[in-house]
Amino acid sequence: MAEKDAYASWQSSAQEVERIAKDRSLPSWQKAHLVGAAYTTVVLDSLRSKHRHKIFNRIVQVNAILQCYTVNSFDDYQRMDEADLQEIVSLFRAMGPSN
Repeated sequence: MAEKDAYASWQSSAQEVERIAKDRSLPSWQKAHLVGAAYTTVVLDSLRSKHRHKIFNRIVQVNAILQCYTVNSFDDYQRMDEADLQEIVSLFRAMGPSN
């Protein structure tokens, strides 16, 4: 049952990321901040190994972008390069179960 709940949570998180990514009222820096928070409820231990690795690989890619910046608060995202912000959003969109 835990596995089923984990996959439901993962799917729900992916839907939230899509909603954020498509929201035209949000600037890119805000989207980049919010999409990461959408996945905080997924219980990774209950996912199959290949799916955990998919998520971990995307997180590593996001971290590679973020290490070029000093991000201490929500406001620091405003100083990031637009291309990097868009790449972060794309990576989180690709983290979903159907991608």
